[in-house]
Amino acid sequence: MMGTAWITTKAQALEFVEQVGDCLLFPLKGQADLFSNVAGETIDERRTKAWGWSDELHLEKRLLLSLAVRRRVTLTSQTRFAEVYPERSREPLTDHEAALLALVREAGPLPTPEPYRATGLEQRLLDKALTGLRRKMLLAIAGNRHESATKHVYLYGLTERSVGTTQAASRR
Repeated sequence: MMGTAWITTKAQALEFVEQVGDCLLFPLKGQADLFSNVAGETIDERRTKAWGWSDELHLEKRLLLSLAVRRRVTLTSQTRFAEVYPERSREPLTDHEAALLALVREAGPLPTPEPYRATGLEQRLLDKALTGLRRKMLLAIAGNRHESATKHVYLYGLTERSVGTTQAASRR
């Protein structure tokens, strides 16, 4: 199965993630990835399918998207999530990560631009905090908002509200 583009449906994409537990969205040496297994006529078609299916499956609470593996978009099955979340979520927080996490806990899911305005931090510091919280599986995509026909903005919320179960207990 690995190495041969065999995935043609969203259900098969989920089956693949469930089989491997954790995988990346796009190729990285030494890591399983969804994109390399998606069938399609062109790279753009394969990319669109892989990205779209992973977003849909995450928003359907059938897997979790994070940045857990090497800060790359990581797809984690529900079973694997239950195994790795306790360890990943207990990593120490930076001050900026703690501030962003507290903001999301208080305000609920926020679109990308709002935390910048609410915290007053430079964009690079907030980007680093967002990446850190997604790597630690504490924040997850909670939805997306279409700004125009070609632009959308992700809304980030607490992972414990994104997994669809009580697997993720509040940590702070």
